[in-house]
Amino acid sequence: MADIRNGQEPDPRVFIRTRPQDDQVLALSLLLDLSESVNNPDPVSGRPILDLAREAVLLLAETATDLGSELSLAGFHSQGRHLVDYQSAKRFDEPFDTAAKSRLAGFKGRYSTRMGAAIRHASEALLTRGSYNRIMLIVTDGEPSDIDVFDPEHLMLDTRHAVIQARHRGIYVFCISLDTYSEEYVERIFGKKYFVISCNPLYLSEQMARLFLRFAHKNL
Repeated sequence: MADIRNGQEPDPRVFIRTRPQDDQVLALSLLLDLSESVNNPDPVSGRPILDLAREAVLLLAETATDLGSELSLAGFHSQGRHLVDYQSAKRFDEPFDTAAKSRLAGFKGRYSTRMGAAIRHASEALLTRGSYNRIMLIVTDGEPSDIDVFDPEHLMLDTRHAVIQARHRGIYVFCISLDTYSEEYVERIFGKKYFVISCNPLYLSEQMARLFLRFAHKNL
């Protein structure tokens, strides 16, 4: 630039490469509830809730990767505390290619929803990223539950504790709930500003896109 201002030919051996700084990179972890209830039909469209959630997650994942965000995508279900199945469709260091999309398409709904364990596992992966803008977005259709827990307060408090732990470590945790009547327990777990209730899963893609814009502009 100094050469140009002085009317001189710039040195052809000097190049400029732009790249985002660490504090501008968005690291997004998408976590999909794969419990048995996601096989239930959506009352509006009649399609399984999982199909609608999968389509919305796919669209958001493609948008995020196209815009240069770091992305991981996984689903979870459980059969007691010793059997929490965390299924990865895409890790941060993998491309969002045909293989990743095939793994997403292979997700099936079964068993229960031990959410706190899944949040802790996803948090560890997020903390390996160099980004200062770490986001976890959970898509679920119900409150935490499992076959070996009979007190509903137990898993709700465990999930809340997992969310608090993640936030203390620099991770913003958000939830999109597909349960129309979930406001009380979702707010209790995630906090007032950190959840959205999708009353109509047909508009889930649009709601997720709005959330992503909040993340991208750090309006957290």
